[in-house]
Amino acid sequence: MAGKESMFKGVRLGRYRRNSNKLAKDLKRYIDGEVFFVCIGTDRCIGDSFAPFVGSFLQEKGYKNVIGTIDDPIHAQNLEERLREIPENKVVVAIDASIGDKKNIGALSFHSGSLFPGSGLKKKLQPVGDFHINGIVCSDNEDAWMNHISLMNLRLSDIIEMSNQCASAIESAFPLRKNIAFDDQFMNIV
Repeated sequence: MAGKESMFKGVRLGRYRRNSNKLAKDLKRYIDGEVFFVCIGTDRCIGDSFAPFVGSFLQEKGYKNVIGTIDDPIHAQNLEERLREIPENKVVVAIDASIGDKKNIGALSFHSGSLFPGSGLKKKLQPVGDFHINGIVCSDNEDAWMNHISLMNLRLSDIIEMSNQCASAIESAFPLRKNIAFDDQFMNIV
């Protein structure tokens, strides 16, 4: 369900190539409030598995504010239904694979505003998110069918590397709070 890099509402806030620290800083800089991650894509297409891998990596780390994983993906057939799972009053960060310029392949792009899932395959689906992160996985062909073929013929290791980079940035920007029990006899915390 990859989007098209050039189709978004809002402003590009940054583009990152193998630099999760810069993405983490920008996420912290622009996003305030309780965040909910919507990872759109499917495991039936290598290129479109970018966001579901991000969702799976986040859930493995203990994040509960995530929908869309490799085992339970959000895709064109269930998008509207799954979006109802988002709690009220959350800042939604949508994550999706993207088709873009050849020079941008492998980069992550962070934007304000909604993303348009499926736009790279000429689908018209509900826009998602207050902010969004695109993983640019392949170059754009004018033909939607050729874009679909391109998404199917990518290296899984490249997609996993991009997904890890994105999940690491999110983990740095929004670390989980760990509850640590201390014995008052040995340590007093003020």
